[in-house]
Amino acid sequence: MPVTIKDVAKDTKLAVSTISKYMNGGNVRPENKVVIEEAVKRLGYRPNHLARGLRNSRSYIIGLLIPSLIGAHSGKMVAALEAQMRKTDCFLTICCYQDSVELAKEYVDFLVEKGVDGIIVSPIQTKENYLKSANDARIPVVILEDTYGIENCDVVQVDCASASYELVECLIKKGHKHIAIIKGIEGMTTSRERLNGYLRVMEDYELPINQEYLISGAYDYQSGYEGVQKLWRLEKKPTALFITNYHMSVGAMVAVRHLNIHIPEDLSIVAFDDMELSTITNCRITAVRQPMDEIMEQACEFIERRLNGDFRSYPDKKRIKAQIIYRTSVAQKEDFDE
Repeated sequence: MPVTIKDVAKDTKLAVSTISKYMNGGNVRPENKVVIEEAVKRLGYRPNHLARGLRNSRSYIIGLLIPSLIGAHSGKMVAALEAQMRKTDCFLTICCYQDSVELAKEYVDFLVEKGVDGIIVSPIQTKENYLKSANDARIPVVILEDTYGIENCDVVQVDCASASYELVECLIKKGHKHIAIIKGIEGMTTSRERLNGYLRVMEDYELPINQEYLISGAYDYQSGYEGVQKLWRLEKKPTALFITNYHMSVGAMVAVRHLNIHIPEDLSIVAFDDMELSTITNCRITAVRQPMDEIMEQACEFIERRLNGDFRSYPDKKRIKAQIIYRTSVAQKEDFDE
């Protein structure tokens, strides 16, 4: 016979209502929580998610809509959300829309049909409302970073402008004046904020902005590679470079190797997105680390609030502070010739 909630109550000498409250995510006394968790492990109790869902009209499934699973950023996003799912005894369904609006629509319809409790979205660059079926079904939707004009959704964003400001400021404080940037995709909030952080700190320190140092990028390997190639063809080369996302950083570091550029002696580099590349190159890269665990915790908190009927300040937006990880990729400029 399978172990039931009554068996857990009998073993712990607690009320069935207390066990049920804990199993459904409610708050219980810390000492009771310890006793319940020990009994659950000892007895091998497994919650009946179907029965639980029928009782409160929930599926305990969260949908994640992302472009693809390729890349370190996507991997960290999934890992952080899975960790959050384990904390809340929920399950995760991942849908990769491959930068296709039509596929994104199909996946949203699929998630709606499955009756998911909420959908977390890494958005696609479009003005079309591919989330309409979820909105119509009153399924909570949380968008990460950029809404592209879509309304009726909560939003979780990293404060990219402040992080970029601090990152470039560390270059300036090391004596750098000729600082280049490889920008992101035009029209994206993250791209605009990261560029604005760069422009603002340059203005605050009264440093000239060389238009040749403003390199267009597309958040991909190729634009990072070509960006460094373009900068190194200039007669007046920059002494420092800010790369505004991980994929471009990968391309940039390959170009650095091909051009035999020494980091940080020839060129100091800082980057947005602190991934494995930052620590495995010959020179460890100073970078912005996005707090993915906090991002996903906030996204799930939004969904839980909406499911519980709390629509105060809806739609809401939460901006989260990023962290700068200082390493060895920035040289003190006085140590080298201008």
